[in-house]
Amino acid sequence: MNLFKRDFQALAIIGNGFDLNHGYKTDYKSFAENIESPCLENFKAYCKNENITSWYLFEENIRILSERIFLKSMSENCNFEDNRRGAERLTNTFQEIRALLKRYLFQETSCKPVLKNPQIAEYLNNHTIAINFNYTKTAEAYTSNVIYVHGSLEENDIILGYDYRDEPCLAQFED
Repeated sequence: MNLFKRDFQALAIIGNGFDLNHGYKTDYKSFAENIESPCLENFKAYCKNENITSWYLFEENIRILSERIFLKSMSENCNFEDNRRGAERLTNTFQEIRALLKRYLFQETSCKPVLKNPQIAEYLNNHTIAINFNYTKTAEAYTSNVIYVHGSLEENDIILGYDYRDEPCLAQFED
């Protein structure tokens, strides 16, 4: 189906408040409080070492931690091998968190059906295109015209914070 060849009457921007409004605990803090895992403890330790108190803000913290690792590599007294290993451990920890989050969100949203809110349904219907920043299919209870910005659980692919991939680098190896 080509969404752009259809006539739409409205555009809806869907964020996590949409899932929360439907009774799903899909925020990062709920995830962090309901999952016990060594990788979450590792991430807490990374954040604590860097004086980050809201460790469950994964997307913001991975940016901060990655930036600090990069800046450390620019210093003259950097042990490049230790820094590289630290960056690799952080990346692996973050990928484990991503996998845990996918499982948690799937369990959280599959345990009970979406109860459509009539007031929302009045505006969010098949004449609406929904730009969805959530990974869940809650919006699909209202419209089939959903575009997922950060991937979806149904696609088994979500982007959490950043999508790790090898990028060409023009810096020197040590940097």
